[in-house]
Amino acid sequence: MKKYLLMLSALFTLSLVDAQDKLAYYFAGAGDPSGKANIETLIGSFIKPLGQDVAVLPGMGWYSTAKTHKKWGFDLSVSVNSVFVSNEDKFYNFPGGLTGLDYLGTDSGNDPIPTVYGPESENPIFEITTGPNAGVRYKGADGFDPEAEYFLSAQPIYTIQGGIGLFKNTDLRFRITPQTTISTVKFGNWGLGVMHDVLQHISPESKFDLSVFLGYTQINGTVDLSGIYSGNGQEAKVTASGFTGQAIISKEFSVLTVYGGVGYDAGKTTIDINGAYTVDEYIDADSDTETPLPQVFTLTNPFTYDYENSGFRFTGGLRLRLGPITLNGDYSFVGDKRVLAVGLGFLTDAKSNEKN
Repeated sequence: MKKYLLMLSALFTLSLVDAQDKLAYYFAGAGDPSGKANIETLIGSFIKPLGQDVAVLPGMGWYSTAKTHKKWGFDLSVSVNSVFVSNEDKFYNFPGGLTGLDYLGTDSGNDPIPTVYGPESENPIFEITTGPNAGVRYKGADGFDPEAEYFLSAQPIYTIQGGIGLFKNTDLRFRITPQTTISTVKFGNWGLGVMHDVLQHISPESKFDLSVFLGYTQINGTVDLSGIYSGNGQEAKVTASGFTGQAIISKEFSVLTVYGGVGYDAGKTTIDINGAYTVDEYIDADSDTETPLPQVFTLTNPFTYDYENSGFRFTGGLRLRLGPITLNGDYSFVGDKRVLAVGLGFLTDAKSNEKN
């Protein structure tokens, strides 16, 4: 079981490792500390789709039915939640307003610059035009291309979660993933939610279930950035949090449950690039080798980025129950994002329509 969970965690952390390690290639383009604003803009565009997608994930995968538990009934599951990557998220255009830095195209001569989700081995090429490092032509970061890694163009994350029936057909739901270290990444999350049966107040004998749900999740990740440039405290911290409020409806047909939800999600991601970096080399655009910079400079706690994503949520899904074992999957639209959740779980008997 532990090996299975680590494998799922790797799906998320692999993209963070590649994204954060590769973004250090941009540092040389500052030329000197006065050019920091240029690189801040480029790195921000590079990781923006990842930041926005991680902001969507906290609202995902909270339920597979609108039926609450009888008192002290419970369920436990592992859920993998994924945000599909659109073609628009794979590239960005060279931002206007940058001074002392020109964009020369990618390795293959294309104009759009790859984001973290862009193709691998498609590096953008820049030239520093002012300052002590003027004339340096260097390569920025290529993309991570999740479709090549996962066979699915999506950004996934896993969580362990469950729920327990308390009183008045109300469930307390929780999720937690203990801090897990894979390669240079530490990752974990936690969340709390409440689900309440509203049909007990309207139509207790109804043949379907209708509940309201409110939930909060926080995701924390840390990536070790040491080993590229000398310095100290080199790490990237990723923190995401989100609220979701939904009305959930479901109907059971023997072992199959059809469920859906409508509501609103609001999420935020903060990415902090911390530490001191002595920038003394770059990837030469012509020789494709690590080359010493004419003028060495230092960046200290250089960048902080905030990304938000919110919108109305519409969800539809199916759950199959085989004794105490459940399998479920649902598809949602959250604002302009498309998201998929799949889960494997265990549960005790859910409530009859008796008040408890």
